[in-house]
Amino acid sequence: MTSSSPHPYMTCREFLAMAIAFEQDAAQFYRDLQQNVEDETARQLLALLEKQERDHERVLKGFTPSEPNAIIQFPPELIKTMPPKPDGPIALSQLIELAIERERRTKEAYRTAAHSVSGAFRDLAEGLAKFEEEHEDKLKS
Repeated sequence: MTSSSPHPYMTCREFLAMAIAFEQDAAQFYRDLQQNVEDETARQLLALLEKQERDHERVLKGFTPSEPNAIIQFPPELIKTMPPKPDGPIALSQLIELAIERERRTKEAYRTAAHSVSGAFRDLAEGLAKFEEEHEDKLKS
């Protein structure tokens, strides 16, 4: 859903589709970064994050919203707000900072969404925020 309005609205079904697309994009992001790191520990961390993003995608694809047409006010351009992937090799410290920023932005977007709705839709948004918070915590540790 694209809108020129500063306050776009989307249904729960559209939000879920956006979240699935975002998880797919995140998995691809981590897969691509694996090619840009030389440190084996960093590569293993990226592989783990990629796997978890794919797991999140599967969970979301299996979720059936109880109110698929419930409406939320939410900017649908989440993917466009993410920091860009580096063009070449990246130092481990830069990689971690980039990934933390990506997870932080996503977590905050989902938390904002959760504050705008109730019921199962709120549970979905809070669950998505929790997914991202877990990734952020792993990266920080």
